[in-house]
Amino acid sequence: MKYLNFLILELILISNVVYSQKTHFTDAHYVETLVKVDTLIIPDKIYLKITLDEKDTNGKISIEELEKKMMSELAKLKINLNKNLYVTNISSFFIKNFLKPQNILKTKSYILLVNNEKTAMNTIIALKKENISNIFIEKSEYSKIEDIKLLLKIKAVAKAKENALALVATLNQKIGNAIFISDRSTFFQPKIYGEISNELSSINSNEFINIEFKKIKIETEVTVKFQLE
Repeated sequence: MKYLNFLILELILISNVVYSQKTHFTDAHYVETLVKVDTLIIPDKIYLKITLDEKDTNGKISIEELEKKMMSELAKLKINLNKNLYVTNISSFFIKNFLKPQNILKTKSYILLVNNEKTAMNTIIALKKENISNIFIEKSEYSKIEDIKLLLKIKAVAKAKENALALVATLNQKIGNAIFISDRSTFFQPKIYGEISNELSSINSNEFINIEFKKIKIETEVTVKFQLE
C-alpha cells in the first residue's frame, strides 16, 4: 500500500508540474525528445486449466479416483494445493444407450497456479501418466510488473536527456530543466496458449517436453521537453 501511495503521489506531483508550466512552456524555447524502451520478462505465474472427465476413461474411472490421482501427483511435486488449486466447474452428462441403462458421466475443472516453467512441465508430464491429459495453459502473469514499468520509465527519461544533449550539442547550446514530462506504459500479455495445448495433446506421457513459454513484453514511451539555454 505504501508503494501504491508513492506512485499516486508521484503522479500528482508530475501533474502539478505540468499544470504550472502549461501557460509558460509554450512560449519558451525547448527541445522535445520521445523515447521508447521495452523488455521481455519470463512469467512467474502460470495458470493451468485441468479438466477431469469420466468420458475420457469411458466411465471406467470415477471423478473421485481421478481427483485422488491428481492430488497425489501434485503433492509429490510439492505444490501447495490449498493455496494454488481451486475448482472452477462441476457438471454431469447424461449418456443414453439403448443396450445399457442410462449413465451419468461427471466432469470437473480446476485452475492450478505454478510459479515457473519447470513446475508447469513436470505437472503436465505427471498428470498425463495418470491419463489426465485435458490440460491447457490458461494464462501467464508477472507478479512485479509495476516495478518493471517504473524501471523502464527511469531508463527512458535518462535516455531522453541523453538524446536532448546530443541534439543541442551541435548548436553550441545547453539544456535546462525539464518543463514537460509525459509517459505511457503498456504490456502485451501472451495470447491463450492454444497452439501449445494442441502440441501437448499429441505428446506421449513418456516423451520429454521442452516447450518455451511466451514472454510478457512491457513497453514504456516517454516524452520530455527540456528548456533551451
